[in-house]
Amino acid sequence: MQTASLYPKKRAALVLGQRAIPIPTADQIQIRIESAALNPVDWKIPARGFHVSIYPAVLGSDIAGIVSAIGPDVKNFEVGDRAMCQGGMLNPDECAFQQYMVVSSTIACKIPENISNDEASTVCVASIAALVSLLMTLLVFHETGLAISPPFWPGVPSRKRSDMILIMGGSTSVGQYCIQFCVLAGFKRILTTCSPKNADLVKAAGATHVFDRDAEDLNAQIREITGDDLIYAVDSAAADDTQIQSYTALSDTKPGVCAILLHSVLPGRTRPTKPFGTRQTWKIDGFANVWTELSEEYFKVLPEWLENGAVKPMRHQFLPGGLAAIPTGSKVLMDNEVSGAKLVIHPQEGL
Repeated sequence: MQTASLYPKKRAALVLGQRAIPIPTADQIQIRIESAALNPVDWKIPARGFHVSIYPAVLGSDIAGIVSAIGPDVKNFEVGDRAMCQGGMLNPDECAFQQYMVVSSTIACKIPENISNDEASTVCVASIAALVSLLMTLLVFHETGLAISPPFWPGVPSRKRSDMILIMGGSTSVGQYCIQFCVLAGFKRILTTCSPKNADLVKAAGATHVFDRDAEDLNAQIREITGDDLIYAVDSAAADDTQIQSYTALSDTKPGVCAILLHSVLPGRTRPTKPFGTRQTWKIDGFANVWTELSEEYFKVLPEWLENGAVKPMRHQFLPGGLAAIPTGSKVLMDNEVSGAKLVIHPQEGL
């Protein structure tokens, strides 16, 4: 048995409890979780009562640790390797807030030597959401994001129609990875919004133009740079106003696309009229086990990108207390007391 942070029923508080250690199937690895990062969805699920249908559940999706067992068909990992992955969200055996989890070996990767476990735990959830926001998955009959081909997909020509993009909320976890992936994809003008205190952070990620998110003339400032040529926008902040602002910034004469991380257009809010063909996508499902084709290719190149600095982990703050500290960390996130960084716990601490 192992200790886990259990979500016992809908809208209930998390409690520490015991559950069985999951055994890897033929193509899975078992990870002894050393570091787990908290994400906003981890407080939103208990507070709002969505996503989970089987109880008791385990939450958490950002995982780094040590491979403790492998299935008989696994070829790319050995016991003792350090590994990182995104948890499965709906399957408690695949989630982060416990001592051990299992995951398909094809949607996980080894952690390079220059990256710590804490750093590695900040990468997967936000970076995969960023990828899905920017790309179209070409191997399934579904479209999301901006329909820009990934820079790592062999044989797929670039579909990028502009070298300019706007990312609302560049200092958010998804926003930071959107910026970094845009650099890799060859964008020359990467515009973003954030609070002034995070301007240096987004510039370090690769943003070329940074705007105060609260500026009264925000759209006018953006238009000074873009003119009427902006056709790509990502709203990684997904706030009540940013979903309208990002769509407003798109060209009035050229069809564009805006990807919104979570929200649809709010009731009572109207979008400006845009040319035929302009579209807005929302509720990006940034799950590795949903976008398996995309994720398998991504996890093949991620270790190299982390090793050479093409992709950098997020800043993080260590939260002492192990699994028992998750409610405290969730409250910190709910109250917006962390900016531009992730909270990280050590699930083995104190056990």
